[in-house]
Amino acid sequence: MRCDIFCKVIDNYGDVGVCWRLAKQLHNEYAVTVRLWIDDLACFATLNPAVKTDSAEQWLEGVLVVCWQDKLLDLRPADLVIEAFACFLPEVYIEAMQKKTVAPIWVNLEYLSAEPWVTDFHLLPSPHAQSHLKKTFFFPGFGAKTGGLIQEASLRSRLQATDSMQLFAELGADFVDGQIKVSLFCYPDEMILKLLQVWANADQPLCCFLPQGLASVEIAHFFSQEELRLGQHYQCCNLTVVVIPFLSQDKYDQLLCSCDINFVRGEDSFVRAQLVAKPLVWHIYRQEDGVHLDKLSAFIQLYRQGMSLAAQDALLNLWQAWNQNATLAALQQAWHDYLLVLNELQQHAVCWQKQMAEHNLARNLLNCYQKMGTIARF
Repeated sequence: MRCDIFCKVIDNYGDVGVCWRLAKQLHNEYAVTVRLWIDDLACFATLNPAVKTDSAEQWLEGVLVVCWQDKLLDLRPADLVIEAFACFLPEVYIEAMQKKTVAPIWVNLEYLSAEPWVTDFHLLPSPHAQSHLKKTFFFPGFGAKTGGLIQEASLRSRLQATDSMQLFAELGADFVDGQIKVSLFCYPDEMILKLLQVWANADQPLCCFLPQGLASVEIAHFFSQEELRLGQHYQCCNLTVVVIPFLSQDKYDQLLCSCDINFVRGEDSFVRAQLVAKPLVWHIYRQEDGVHLDKLSAFIQLYRQGMSLAAQDALLNLWQAWNQNATLAALQQAWHDYLLVLNELQQHAVCWQKQMAEHNLARNLLNCYQKMGTIARF
């Protein structure tokens, strides 16, 4: 079986991160021959240093990575064609799909959402206006009536093998007893300065791991620096910020697993923070029409089920404060209340991860492919 995945980089690392994880899982666990078409190899190289940014085609971990340019090098459509995040297939590729004796299964892999309407639209077909082809909407999600989440079989064993202290040593961090360990992966935002101030003035010492180049202008300003340097520690009262390199996906999973709280953004890191079973704070991608707040609220409503009222309120208040430009005082109170229920949030994160383990996107996708292929033949 052959699969083509088309990816256009819009949300920087999130789009390519999701597509790369899916491509690897399809190849490693299901023996699918995968071509991954990406229009921004430089962004991909940030996540995977093995990527050659000047190469039209290259094999990476068993996946053929192709630089998606205006002129396609190979127009042989695969059996399963995945259009990631409505990136729109090239017309010449669609024309080639029409010429095949057996039409490929064409799937539009949508963005992740916990909104109730997702279950109504998951697996709905959409006929192509200029051909006999049709594509199927495939929605990732958090329940049995959705496509599930990307989660490879080896994740749990890899996380169990993580030596957190060795990882922290590699990243140049030393800890004192009682120090909270936080990873910070967020969008540039005015709330960052408020968050750093809250952490600096808190009673408990905190160490923050910050990927190099991320929100560096705002954070350098906080520490009265012209720029942040890789491997350096920046101190302010009870806050220490350690600037770390951009990690590979496997290393990043280990970091998430090793920290007490993970601030994540977009989709890929958001999902991984759930799968490592640790408390998280989501910085959702902001949209001008405010649709992102509906998505944020929908996930909170789903995720907080089973928590005590105190834990529900603490999670809701911190997530809303972080995403809605709260005052410094409101953010400070929200952080204080969040720490009070951190143990319960940790226990809940473990329960949530076990629930999500039942909903495997790659497996569901291939089941969908097999079902649609059988229908097509009859």
